[in-house]
Amino acid sequence: MAWFILWVTDSVIAGEVGNIITIRSMGAGTGGLTINSSKVTFTNIKLALSFNASSDSFIDRSDLSFTSSSLSGVITNSFIRAGSNWNNYGTIVHSYMVGNGRFWNNGDIKSSNLSMNLTAFNDGELMGCYAKSIYTSSLNKITGSILDDLQGNSPAIILNSDVRLYSGLRTFFFDNSYIGNSAGTAFYDGYGTPVDQLGDGVAETVFTIDSTTYTVDGINNPRSTKNFLNGVDDLWNPEGVGALWNPNAADPTIFPEPAP
Repeated sequence: MAWFILWVTDSVIAGEVGNIITIRSMGAGTGGLTINSSKVTFTNIKLALSFNASSDSFIDRSDLSFTSSSLSGVITNSFIRAGSNWNNYGTIVHSYMVGNGRFWNNGDIKSSNLSMNLTAFNDGELMGCYAKSIYTSSLNKITGSILDDLQGNSPAIILNSDVRLYSGLRTFFFDNSYIGNSAGTAFYDGYGTPVDQLGDGVAETVFTIDSTTYTVDGINNPRSTKNFLNGVDDLWNPEGVGALWNPNAADPTIFPEPAP
């Protein structure tokens, strides 16, 4: 069993367009790469190990691939692919997130595309994001976003968003949000019964969509039209993301390799 442990502390790793810095781990082993109090830009990092970043680190315009991870600090304009479980405790902005790993958001994610293959657990805040699937696992907030699958049993505030909601008992309070069924074929634009336009943390407002019953915390400013008529294109612009990542690639979820 090989060990690979590397700490980068109080450093600057700065590539540029046409001169991208690549970092690789070779073979299997235990350990990982930790970015601590450092700035990383225009890098292409592919690890068969863990990747971690401290709360005072900054990563921009990079391609990141790892098995597991605990990310703090700020990550912007980056392609992120995970092969296993990972957590965000910091802020992710304008980034594209894919892979087969289970993801927990304990921080903030803004203006990003969450297209992971597995449901993401949101314990923090999503703002201006597209998400393939979200499970609320603690008190959290979702603002100005599109969710193709919204589930969970923990309190959540959903503002100015378009969601597909799975049936059941959900402690969600909706304000100025479009509520569709899980298939996206029908919607609800009423207040439910009993009416709760403030939200009291109790799921007791009931409504139906195509004979399916939903129970939520409450609804204010219900909508019959979506906030984002053009879907994800109204929220997500992939321009300026990653170091080598190409959004127009045949499969944009594949990690980008440098030319030989």
